[in-house]
Amino acid sequence: MSVTRGFLAQCEREALQFSGHVQAGCALIVASPEFVVTHVSDNLSEFVTSDSCNVGQVLHGELRYAAESLGATTGSRYYLEQLGGLGDGPVEAVLNRGESGEILIDITPFRGRGNLYEFDLLESVRSHRHLASMRQALVEWIANVTGFRRVMYYQFLEGGDGVVLTEVTRDEQAGTYAGLRFPASDIPQIARDIYLRNPWRSIIDASKEPVPVRGGGVLNLTYTDMRSVSPVHSIYMQNMGDLASFSLPIIMGQGLDALVSCHDDMPSALPLPVKRLISSKVRQFNVYLRDFNTRQKVRLLDETGYELRKELRDLSTLSGEAVWERFNLSLRKRFNAEGVAWLYGNRCLQAGLKLSEDQLAWIDDWFTQQSREFVFTTDHFRGWSGQDWLTEVAGAAGVRLRYGRESVRLYFFRTEQIAQVSWGGNPDKPAEFHDGELGIAPRHSFSRWVEKRIGYSEPWTREVRLQLLRLRDELQSLDYPIELPGFARLPEA
Repeated sequence: MSVTRGFLAQCEREALQFSGHVQAGCALIVASPEFVVTHVSDNLSEFVTSDSCNVGQVLHGELRYAAESLGATTGSRYYLEQLGGLGDGPVEAVLNRGESGEILIDITPFRGRGNLYEFDLLESVRSHRHLASMRQALVEWIANVTGFRRVMYYQFLEGGDGVVLTEVTRDEQAGTYAGLRFPASDIPQIARDIYLRNPWRSIIDASKEPVPVRGGGVLNLTYTDMRSVSPVHSIYMQNMGDLASFSLPIIMGQGLDALVSCHDDMPSALPLPVKRLISSKVRQFNVYLRDFNTRQKVRLLDETGYELRKELRDLSTLSGEAVWERFNLSLRKRFNAEGVAWLYGNRCLQAGLKLSEDQLAWIDDWFTQQSREFVFTTDHFRGWSGQDWLTEVAGAAGVRLRYGRESVRLYFFRTEQIAQVSWGGNPDKPAEFHDGELGIAPRHSFSRWVEKRIGYSEPWTREVRLQLLRLRDELQSLDYPIELPGFARLPEA
């Protein structure tokens, strides 16, 4: 375990964007906002013979025109699919605006136009089944365009793990990752943050030694696609049997929702026009996905609000024990919970699956004194709490609100649901001893590894969290009395 923790800490600390190297098979030129060259990669002469690309020189010609046309916003890009006049033959160039206004110019060999047959996404997503069909069609099209051995749609889950929702593979002997789950540690948060800032990530050959970039000062390579491959990720890919990859982000809100990930067992670099075409289709799919999720969210909130208002109005016509009996049954059914607790001040009502007084006091103290959230959920109550409790409760959720001057808390409890999870390799063994310079490296096996999950409840979905927030809104805005503790009177002014 100490090896594992050290390995994961090493991955998260690795300053990927400050490696000071680029991949072999490409070159890098960096210029100041005033177009003066400040850094070049050691291998630049393999691609460029022009003296204007040496450190201290001023960009001119087509590169200067492109640099002048590059947007001033960090992350802006300008593409030159065929650039001549720098060496013996044409090259591809991508200009990127860096964090401090610098211009990072990726230089790669000219590879022609590639396979550019179109793929049309002509209609928005109508249903979850339609979404799955569109996702599969997109992955199949990308597999045909790239010719890569494996193309996957890798969906991130709550908590950071990922699962391969769909896959196309050209090599049956390579096996399949479809339906397999991978631990969050396989894609560290620092790498996910960089994905949010770029339209794609290319790795030409994970086995090649990186090339140093020379120049004055520390260089931030966040916005160059050709930055070097992390030594850990290089071994990870080779353990999977891959040398090349091409990955594109699916973004939802401010976070990384999924990756479209292409892998090949041979060194491979896609032509720039192919990369741009695939990126445009993935972005279009991303727009449709966001629109569909927004419509689903609005529909869920509207329906939940309407149903809750009706239920609460019905409660106001009841009295005595009938109010709590109706209310707790309704809540347990809505949130698929075996138990519910209602706390108002020092008063408490519980129904169904219950926590002991000490356990409920602990969770209530944490939620009201330490948590800043209005809603929380956990599907592994004992592990999440860190308490060695004997309880049938395996999952818990909570919502809190203000009614008048008082605090109201609602807790929901679920029993254990024993389930099997199919992982891509043993998730408890992300690191293995390695004879190379790293000392430790990613696990070697990605074969299906089945975990029997004990002590977990059915997971609380994003939809449940939305419904809990809507319940909070409806209760907090209630303007008529119901006979529950604290709700038998109107809010105080």
